[in-house]
Amino acid sequence: MNMENTSISSISSQKTKSKKQQISVTIQPELLIKLDKLASALGQSRASMINIAIYNVIENGLEINKTNQLGS
Repeated sequence: MNMENTSISSISSQKTKSKKQQISVTIQPELLIKLDKLASALGQSRASMINIAIYNVIENGLEINKTNQLGS
């Protein structure tokens, strides 16, 4: 799925149709505050935003230090 042409709400609705597994993660408080603000601005839940971010990295890769590309 091409993330550039896919809206956040359509990704969220696709995710809710499948069975999910609960996990536990530890996150810096400052990052969590930013995540919650962004989720609120976009009308999404925290969990939805985390799912979207993970999906985006898996589908499109992740650039680290601008020299190493993971995924894709």
